[in-house]
Amino acid sequence: MMRYPIFLGRMVPHESVSHYTDKRRVQLQKKLEAHCTESQPLRRLYAIADPSETERKTEIMIERLSPRESFMALVRCAFRLDITDNKMLKRQFYCLERVVSAVSIRRLIFPRDFTLLPAIQEAILKDLESGDN
Repeated sequence: MMRYPIFLGRMVPHESVSHYTDKRRVQLQKKLEAHCTESQPLRRLYAIADPSETERKTEIMIERLSPRESFMALVRCAFRLDITDNKMLKRQFYCLERVVSAVSIRRLIFPRDFTLLPAIQEAILKDLESGDN
């Protein structure tokens, strides 16, 4: 195991996942204050913009999505084992519609640069603190 600058600009221990890939398994220290033991309401969802949308971006932006855009963002992320199962699709669409009506969904746009992760985290926290639904 060696140290590698990878997570939020900090040096963290990591190890190889396997000989056939350059992926790394990052070892994070558990922080008791970093998680809740009770359920919490879901306040926001952030859809990460496609790299093709961000290739010329130089700043971090967060955009509110319309209900239609929010629904489609969730559909793109939803897994469907059998796309011919109409009952399952109807249940899934109903569930996604309920999420869209209850939770503000934003598009997170940022240059693909790992050194920006602390600033991206700060932008998300600032957006959450705004109280803007």
